[in-house]
Amino acid sequence: IACEVPAGTMLFLDILSAECSTLEEDPFYGEDEEAMQACAEGFVLSGLEASIDGIEIHKLEDYIHTSPLFEFTVPEDNILGVPAGSGQSVSNGANLMVAPLSPGEHTIHLHGEYSEFEFAADLAFDFTVTPGR
Repeated sequence: IACEVPAGTMLFLDILSAECSTLEEDPFYGEDEEAMQACAEGFVLSGLEASIDGIEIHKLEDYIHTSPLFEFTVPEDNILGVPAGSGQSVSNGANLMVAPLSPGEHTIHLHGEYSEFEFAADLAFDFTVTPGR
């Protein structure tokens, strides 16, 4: 994935996350905040890796967090495959907030797995940071 960002821009990147809501069916359903939190935290992240310009980021388990309860609305034909409507959700995942990068070319690599689903996300972002005005 390639993109251009202006100098001074912080980046928020999701390594991998799961969410549970009042709209989805099992195994992503929770009837209340406590159930949604337990559900989201029940998906075990593994194989976490991240690097910026080839420099590995360590202790990625420190970057796992659970969101507070939030409300959302989905349209028809949404990515969740549920009927259009509003619901509540809690998510849990590993995220990075990256300080502004210097002008030039940068590559950020992210990897995470949910082994119980035999799912792995492996992404490389090529950022071009443009100088300020």
